[in-house]
Amino acid sequence: MLYQKQQELEDARRRDEEKKTGETLKKYNTGKNKGQAKNIINEAKNAKNLIKSATPGGFLSLLFQISIFSDWMFGLAIFAAVLKDLVDFTGLGSFPGIGTVITFCISIFIGFMMLLGSFTSGTGRVQHKVIRSWLILIAGTTAELLFGLNFLPIETLTALFVYMLVLAERKGGKETQKQPSAQESYA
Repeated sequence: MLYQKQQELEDARRRDEEKKTGETLKKYNTGKNKGQAKNIINEAKNAKNLIKSATPGGFLSLLFQISIFSDWMFGLAIFAAVLKDLVDFTGLGSFPGIGTVITFCISIFIGFMMLLGSFTSGTGRVQHKVIRSWLILIAGTTAELLFGLNFLPIETLTALFVYMLVLAERKGGKETQKQPSAQESYA
């Protein structure tokens, strides 16, 4: 009896979710929003890939997405972030004038390396990737400018986080290329 009620509840939730999905697809496939449903679905899949990558197995699968020849810009950005955090840790970056100049210069360098890396990272819209990486970098740089927090490796974590987002997006792009679309299966 309890199992049956639980099953009915799950079925009702599933039907409600399918109804919402249908309404959303109808909304974004008609009128001025035509074609945006595909973008929303792809962004949701990328978010699911990022959540899956938080597990050890998911992290390992992201490591298989690394391409040495096209990701060297991200490697330079991460190296610059590590170097900047080492300068902060030694105390030189803690001086208000010197530390601020070093932080801004390294952050600008990291930003440009990520900009170059976004063009070579493959699938997805470049503008979306660039804006997202710059916003994350601005947040990390702002946290680095706060006194006391500059001893933490925030810049390195920021650069690594942006690179992990790129890898998750690359993985999601490869998975969507493997799956045949609904139109192709009916043809």
